[in-house]
Amino acid sequence: MSAEPEPFPYRMGLIHDHEPPAVPDMAVFAIDTEPTPPPSVPAPQATWPMADNDTLGCCTIAGACHVNQAGAVIVSVPWTYEGDAATSAEYFSLTGGPDSGLMLPQVLKPWHEGTGLWDQGRNGGYVSINPKNTTMVKRGIWIFGNAYIAVNLPAPAQQQFRPNGSGVWELTHTSADYSIVGGHCIVPVGYDADGIITVTWGSTVLITYEWWATYVNQVYAVVPPAFVTHGGDGRGYDLAAIDTYLTDKEAA
Repeated sequence: MSAEPEPFPYRMGLIHDHEPPAVPDMAVFAIDTEPTPPPSVPAPQATWPMADNDTLGCCTIAGACHVNQAGAVIVSVPWTYEGDAATSAEYFSLTGGPDSGLMLPQVLKPWHEGTGLWDQGRNGGYVSINPKNTTMVKRGIWIFGNAYIAVNLPAPAQQQFRPNGSGVWELTHTSADYSIVGGHCIVPVGYDADGIITVTWGSTVLITYEWWATYVNQVYAVVPPAFVTHGGDGRGYDLAAIDTYLTDKEAA
């Protein structure tokens, strides 16, 4: 009799938002002709925290943590993880108490207002990107250092993930590809010809473009707090206009 497989040790927690609030496309904020992204962008060299996503369905908060971290690496400023207690406190403050998961906009809006999350500063705004437009996705990663995305996670992704960063999320071309285990928020931070390098569960995984086209359904690019405080380069996009647009919308 074969042994039962070990249960998957990590959590998800994304609630899909089927009617997300209107956020302008990234192209709206181009100052002139949109720049061509380079053929590849390496992922930042960093030790990515799990951010409590092994015990709580707080992937949206863990994702925000990874956006903050990636932005700090890009502008070469120190960054320290605030710890699991602070992460769970932020998470439960947004859920109202239960471990229920969150939608991306439920995190993006308060993260832009006030002092942001973990008192690490507010994000400088965010823009939407069509998930099917991989050129624009690459622009977002190149310029902002991240994408903040929602996926329908298929069952094989759990077996394909490797804590050492060697995992590849790719289609198996079997019926297992149709078995969705839940919604998940992850953060792309680089790309190359083979796929998009993405942070989740305290490590990175390479997502093939075929997998991306199949399972990614919502994409934002976020201006990280470190770009606000240390002058991140918009590379042809008006970062101040993104911030002003959202601030005015929140005040309306």
